Amino acid sequence: MKFWMFALMGIVIAGIVTAQPGLEWVRAYDGSGSFGDVYATTEGNYASCTSSWVFADHHDEGDHHWHGLFKLYVCDPNGDVITNVQFGEIEGRNAAFSLIEVDGGGFLLGGAYQDRFYAVRCDRNGEQIWANPYGDIEGVCSTVIELKSGEFLLAGYTRGENEEYSGYLIKLDGDGEVLWDRQYHSTEDRTGFSSMREVDECVVLTGGHDSTAGWLLKVSQNNGEPIWERFYGQDIQNRWSGLSHVIHLRNGGFQMCGRAEFDRGIRHWLIQVDENGEVVWDRYLNPGNQRSLSCVVEMPAGGTTAFGTTNNNQVGIMIRINQGGEEIWTQEMADIGQGVTCNGISEAVLTEDGGLIMAGRGNVLRERGGMLIKGIPEVSPPQIIARFPDLDNNPAPSDTTILVGDSLFFNVTAVDLQNDRLLYTWRLNGEDVGADTCYGHRFEERDDFLVTCTVSDGAQADSTYWIVHAKDFYIDHFYPDSTDFVIRRGSSVDFTHHVRSIEYFEFEYRWEHFGRGGNYEIQGEDSIRFDFDLTGEHIIRAVVSTEDEIETVSWDVNVRSIIWWWWPHELAISVPVDTTMEFVVFPFNEESDSLQFSWSLNGEDLDINEATLNIPFPEEGMNTITAILIEGQEADTVWWEVAVRERVFTADFADLADLPSELALYPPSPNPFNSTTTIRYALPHASVVSLNLYNLSGKRIETLTNRGQQAGLHQVTLNACNRPSGLYFVKLEGSGQVFTRKIMLVK
Repeated sequence: MKFWMFALMGIVIAGIVTAQPGLEWVRAYDGSGSFGDVYATTEGNYASCTSSWVFADHHDEGDHHWHGLFKLYVCDPNGDVITNVQFGEIEGRNAAFSLIEVDGGGFLLGGAYQDRFYAVRCDRNGEQIWANPYGDIEGVCSTVIELKSGEFLLAGYTRGENEEYSGYLIKLDGDGEVLWDRQYHSTEDRTGFSSMREVDECVVLTGGHDSTAGWLLKVSQNNGEPIWERFYGQDIQNRWSGLSHVIHLRNGGFQMCGRAEFDRGIRHWLIQVDENGEVVWDRYLNPGNQRSLSCVVEMPAGGTTAFGTTNNNQVGIMIRINQGGEEIWTQEMADIGQGVTCNGISEAVLTEDGGLIMAGRGNVLRERGGMLIKGIPEVSPPQIIARFPDLDNNPAPSDTTILVGDSLFFNVTAVDLQNDRLLYTWRLNGEDVGADTCYGHRFEERDDFLVTCTVSDGAQADSTYWIVHAKDFYIDHFYPDSTDFVIRRGSSVDFTHHVRSIEYFEFEYRWEHFGRGGNYEIQGEDSIRFDFDLTGEHIIRAVVSTEDEIETVSWDVNVRSIIWWWWPHELAISVPVDTTMEFVVFPFNEESDSLQFSWSLNGEDLDINEATLNIPFPEEGMNTITAILIEGQEADTVWWEVAVRERVFTADFADLADLPSELALYPPSPNPFNSTTTIRYALPHASVVSLNLYNLSGKRIETLTNRGQQAGLHQVTLNACNRPSGLYFVKLEGSGQVFTRKIMLVK
């Protein structure tokens, strides 16, 4: 399979009222048919499925056949294929029209296979778990969702032995077993569902009735019993009309799109209704030949964007609509550039940064296949992507110490996806001092200074800061360079530090010890050796002072007899209910023949003599996990307090329900890890966040993400196969908050 990629950064005019979106990239995949759906996964990838039926003439057999593809594609954020899986044979009318990512990983695909209403469930790698036909002798599954309760609903149409079409809705458990199914409105012409949404304890479905009317039906998700139904467009003498997509608006009500056929042509159809299905406004746009809208997306800046085809189904189209249903702009995609034509858009969803990922079909250099298009956000703040000095070797990235009289030069690099003109504002302790991309200052006085830079596009802004401590002297480096470490009892450690000063001072050096063995002071020089003969927590503090100033550096030393490390290293943990956690203890001497492991849960001993324990937490409440490691006559103990709370995230990532009120960084998993680990975090609202990897010295060694993201659950996969074994830190920063997690790479 070949694919092509073109970077297509469009010119974007400031302001959402007139701005048409630029395209970040376009990818087409020959031999893939047409992409019928797209889903933004929790891993930051894009999943799509093929929905192309290709008519082939087999002269040697003397008849005609429909060849179809029931395939899953998973692509990374740049459109590169990660997974490409074919389900079933090619022969026959096969197509996948809808897919979702299943809570806990993997995918559910719905479509048609050998003319049957069909569904396939697979894991995240595309390995099939089950595949089943449902319904009568013929049918198509057009749309699938996962309910908050964990079951699946699939909808479309089915055709029985009497050649009558019916809207078809079926509820499945996680194993694909039927819980119930129902048929609605059997007719001689096409009647069926094309889209649905979960609303409270109900489901709304939209589609076409007898190919002459748009249809909206609300049913109970418990048994499919209708609550109410509405028909639209019956007054225009149309044929082959229907509604293909429905969304539940943030402020209530529903918006739907499709096609409406008049005597003089076909129009794009948009309709908005209230929570009871009563019409708020109804729009027929762009009269012409073979025009159809396939999906609609509510935009972060307000209003919606509808997608589909025009000009005899050969050109993709985007229509931006305001909240009153008025057309703002229309963009046809006949010639995107560099030999690329979009022939139609089947589905579109918002990406994490507020942009769009669109799926459909297109032509690249006369080759036709499925297509993914990444559109840049129509509204997003500027982003500071680099800054100098980038003070990674200091305790905090934005905190540094210099000598009085020294100068610092500050510089920022910012980007704006809309190419808006950027304004730079520099402030020193709250006073404006510059308006360029850089700023320099000589710090003449002994004091603390706050240097800030704000980059604005006139509507939104990004900012960064530095805290500068100007001093007569300070400790500029020390050893051990890690201030928090574990050693074995009986070890001796040399501590040292170096002082940088503007002139010669008569310094007083002393060392302080706190912990087991007593609290005491030792007068000395800039280095000392401590012998750690007692287990427990010890603090070693170096103090350098003059008559006017004092500088300190402290080390937290955990002295163990047998256990040198444990995971999770945080001893107070909060996890969602139904989580299974891994607890691990690491001995100093893994080769010892006398090691014994003892575990207990809430005071009850567990029958396990291993270094690793996996514990499920099916109920809310507090739990205590205790690990005892015995070697000969000695023992070490570690215990964890685990608070199990109610799970707040729903199966549907787009719902973003019950998000935490603050930024949250969850424990990476697995941890310790061999080469890759997954880092998950949650945003209560859209914001710019950075996720970085640090070594034990506090030096940033990799940026995992640094950009604006939508509210919701996010995750990043860290690949550390080329890094040495040891302890690392991941730090999440955003909305003025900072969170850190330790991770252990073990090879």
